[in-house]
Amino acid sequence: AADGDPTTAFAAETAGAAVGLDLGEHGAVRPAAVRLLPRSTSTADLSSLVGARIEGCSAGPDTGCATLTSVEWTPTRDWQTLPVDTAHAYRWVRLVGAAKAKPVLAELEVLAAPQDVHVMVRAPRDLSQGHRSVVEVEVTNTTGRALPRVEVRLTARHTRDNTGLTHAISARHITVPPHQRRTVRFTVTPDEAAHAGPYRLAATADFAVGEGSRRVRGSALAALPLRDLTEAYDNIGITQDGNPQRGDIDGAQSSLSAEGLAAAGVERGRTVSADGFAFVLPSPDATDRDNAVADGQCVPLTGHAARVGLLVTGTYGTSAGITGKVTLAYADGTTATSEVTVPDWGAATGSAAVIAADAGRVNGSGRAQSTRPAQLYAVHVDADPAKRLVSVTLPAASGPLGAKAPLIHVFALATDDRQRTS
Repeated sequence: AADGDPTTAFAAETAGAAVGLDLGEHGAVRPAAVRLLPRSTSTADLSSLVGARIEGCSAGPDTGCATLTSVEWTPTRDWQTLPVDTAHAYRWVRLVGAAKAKPVLAELEVLAAPQDVHVMVRAPRDLSQGHRSVVEVEVTNTTGRALPRVEVRLTARHTRDNTGLTHAISARHITVPPHQRRTVRFTVTPDEAAHAGPYRLAATADFAVGEGSRRVRGSALAALPLRDLTEAYDNIGITQDGNPQRGDIDGAQSSLSAEGLAAAGVERGRTVSADGFAFVLPSPDATDRDNAVADGQCVPLTGHAARVGLLVTGTYGTSAGITGKVTLAYADGTTATSEVTVPDWGAATGSAAVIAADAGRVNGSGRAQSTRPAQLYAVHVDADPAKRLVSVTLPAASGPLGAKAPLIHVFALATDDRQRTS
């Protein structure tokens, strides 16, 4: 995987297999980024890398490993550069395929962080819209010469849709003496229009070296908290029969029929009653996104309730369904975690979950509509009615969309406050 010849490749024979680099007994480096090159443009080769994670291992080729970054989207047939945020050095760096994928890879490279001048970014874990947060960029100079007029810049981009967190952030200029470090503090105020989710705060330090120039980079991750579930919507699961192209609930461009759901008494933008809950199915908007692929999102939820309900469906679920953990957080600082089991959207009837609606039809992009179960379910977790809720954390994902990983899609949340106490 590192022979410098893109015409040769590693092709795994088993799902979840790994391929990596041994940098040598004295070759451990602090990775700044990892570069990978798919074998070809074939759909199978490119999709085989979706969900793969890059690990750094300190005790052996497959021991003492920590996840450095991951491949979240289907790559193109070109070099992919994945930034890495770590303060640790590793001798072994490897790519591990998703649970159900057999990775195929032509080349794997590690870009080492500079040893003489480096940049470290420190940022709060959570950012809030309209509130100012301080982000520190530390430039360390281990050389014996001063670095005059170092230009330090900071950008903040969403890791999934590349949108900005705020307007342009002004550059700063500093001088870093030999064998010293200097810290630049940036004030970051997220715009009201900023998308919730993870952001990469990337810093660059540019300085002159002889007749030329040099740039050193560093970054850190932070998140803009959700204000409600709709801000977590990242998937289109329901489409009109005459316009199914944008639907993709399963990574194969399939979706539930909106007309089929309406015939079953469920229309977008209206209340869906199931299992004692009154869910509001989201209205179609400019993007038509109508569900969140559950992956540990923390969604604000207030009030007292005996139960918290989720309007959901599953994709690529087994006959036993997809099990995930839901965590409720209360105002007194306590939390409670419970399991939910969500059937596949095409599961046979008889499941323990309550069927909220069955569209009975599946739309396909460029394919004929098929008649089959296409179900939404109501599941719930018990809550303590004596405590005030502040948030609900959705189950973690087993992989990204498109990797045929079992995933839970959340369309709506609701509370059952029939046992509410003051």
